[in-house]
Amino acid sequence: MGKKESNGVYIGRDGYLLQKFTPPADSDLKKKAEALNSLARMAPGVHTYVMLAPTALSVLTEKVPHYVAGEKMLEEMAKVREQLQDVSFIDVYPALHTRRNEEIYYRTDHHWTMRGAFYAYRELGKQMGFVPKEVNDFTIRQVSNAFYGTQYSASGYKFVQPDSVNLFLPKVPDDYMVEYTAEKQTSASLYNFEYLSKKDKYALFMNGNHALVKIKTGSHEKRKLLVVKDSYANSLVPFLTPHFSEIFVVDPRYYEEDIRKLLEDNQIHDMLVLYNLHTFFEDESLNRMVGPVEKEGVNTMLNNLTNKSLKGALLILLLAGLCIAAGCSGKGKSEVIPVDEIGKRIEQSVNLDNLKKGDLEKVQKLYGLEAEVVEDVILYTASSNVKADEIAVIRLKEEGKADYVKQRLLKRIDEQTVKFKDYRPDEYVLINKHVLKVKGSTVLFAVSKDARLIERAFDEALGK
Repeated sequence: MGKKESNGVYIGRDGYLLQKFTPPADSDLKKKAEALNSLARMAPGVHTYVMLAPTALSVLTEKVPHYVAGEKMLEEMAKVREQLQDVSFIDVYPALHTRRNEEIYYRTDHHWTMRGAFYAYRELGKQMGFVPKEVNDFTIRQVSNAFYGTQYSASGYKFVQPDSVNLFLPKVPDDYMVEYTAEKQTSASLYNFEYLSKKDKYALFMNGNHALVKIKTGSHEKRKLLVVKDSYANSLVPFLTPHFSEIFVVDPRYYEEDIRKLLEDNQIHDMLVLYNLHTFFEDESLNRMVGPVEKEGVNTMLNNLTNKSLKGALLILLLAGLCIAAGCSGKGKSEVIPVDEIGKRIEQSVNLDNLKKGDLEKVQKLYGLEAEVVEDVILYTASSNVKADEIAVIRLKEEGKADYVKQRLLKRIDEQTVKFKDYRPDEYVLINKHVLKVKGSTVLFAVSKDARLIERAFDEALGK
């Protein structure tokens, strides 16, 4: 039978290449569920729906090798569902499993096909209160019979047949306009047929992944929808255009703006969080988008106090204690160069014109750092989500937090590596050559072609 697994891929029956699933730790699962709850709490007037799509491993039971427990993924999904609050959970497993003998997943890729997405769309309609289209409302058109997907590339199994790619095209076409905001491009189609001549043919759907896509439709419906998603949504979103006047599609792996502001500014009525279960448990970007969960401590204690005078008195006492501990008289205090001065040294050494400046709130979102950890910061990020450039100088309130912050930054490097490795190889090289160093209570993180010059400016500013 040969190898049972290769690079996280099982060889199943009938040539299906199935992505291995490793259950998350209970603590990680709890954080994922809380991220969904936090997202729902951000907009109490918005109805939040969650669809965690099972992958082929748990649905195509007859294709799964006998030594693999495909049902484990469903058990973890149930645990998440139990912890959700004020969220409508859409379980598409029964609908998919009933149709498991149809081509609802690609054999060589980890995505569902557009047929699989169609059945999920119909379940969504039942929950959201719109009437979904029937299969006979579409012309099913094969656009490729030569698709080798992600599982084929990862596994090294070369003896399987390629997949076909089929589109569900409405017999009565929908009118809509698509705007890719970061790229400042527009299109009258949710399909980019140029990808059919490339390796990643799944990127045909919605022109691949983008930070924010805005779709303005010709629908007479007044509802507006925000979709927070991974790439599974790309083949489902085209079904939604008749049911909403506007659709906003956000990919947390690339989106770095305030999601709450997006909801409020556009008066969005409904929010759909759509991930496949594998990506949902593996990816950290959703946690980062909703921000670090508030920790118990002084802030929580102060927020829970309802008596204003008591709160004020307590705050004065706390500040007085901190002042005494720090030596407010200034005697014996060592001079620490301001972060702004370090920033000026860096600006004099390299050209930062193509970068945009961030602030503490942005640092919290990117790295998951709590405000109480950071004393001051300078941040520059790429102006486009197709670039990896990132420069951060972080001054910590306590030197003892340096290792904690360093681990957070290493996590960011891992996330960016996954994002850019196959997508933008040149940017991936920059990530690999990053600079991450700690000097006292000051941390430098630089992803740039000028990373070494930035490091030298940092060292010179701190007197190395």
